Amino acid sequence: MKRIIIFMFLIIAISPLFAYGTQETWITVGGEYGHFRETQYPSGVKVETTLNSIGGYSSSRSFESGNTWGTYIHSSILIPQGGKIGVSGSFADYSMEEADLKIHLGFLSGPVYRSPINEGTDFYFALGPSLQELIVTTSSASSLSFMLGVGIDIGMKYNLTESYYLDFGVIADYCFAAHTSTAYHEGWSTNDYSLISFRPHIGIGTHYKTKYQKVE
Repeated sequence: MKRIIIFMFLIIAISPLFAYGTQETWITVGGEYGHFRETQYPSGVKVETTLNSIGGYSSSRSFESGNTWGTYIHSSILIPQGGKIGVSGSFADYSMEEADLKIHLGFLSGPVYRSPINEGTDFYFALGPSLQELIVTTSSASSLSFMLGVGIDIGMKYNLTESYYLDFGVIADYCFAAHTSTAYHEGWSTNDYSLISFRPHIGIGTHYKTKYQKVE
């Protein structure tokens, strides 16, 4: 898993070396809310867990000048609040107020498509691999989970000035694999694992253009 993360960041870091011409970049920071629903079947019993998290995000979208397709990166840092856990359809509430450490990280990267709606307003759609990490530590136990899947981000960019804009959208994720490590268990999820999430977000951003020289 660490190798996957390192590989993603290497691709992002070296991509400008292969770009040339004028590149338009959108950089956004803002707030994000996440609702997550996990389903698994340990020993054949259906266990469903929901989780609500809130925090912040940063994103970057880059386009060659005049192109509608570009590259996209979205990173979020959320604080888990709690949710519900159900066994065979019977649910109970739980809270993470007593946790000493609780962090929910998200990373989504891939191609992005933009389409102008009118002067100053753009629609965008991004699709790519999704990676999530959930860390929870209490005085008596700790858990570290990685979730791998695919996600989309659909939203709009509304220009406030020539340099700044308002951005709002929603990410939908589907994770099909998870690796969990606790004091009593470590391993990958079974084939019937799923994690579905919806993460609306709103932020303020700046856009600028950069000229690159072609590498000979």
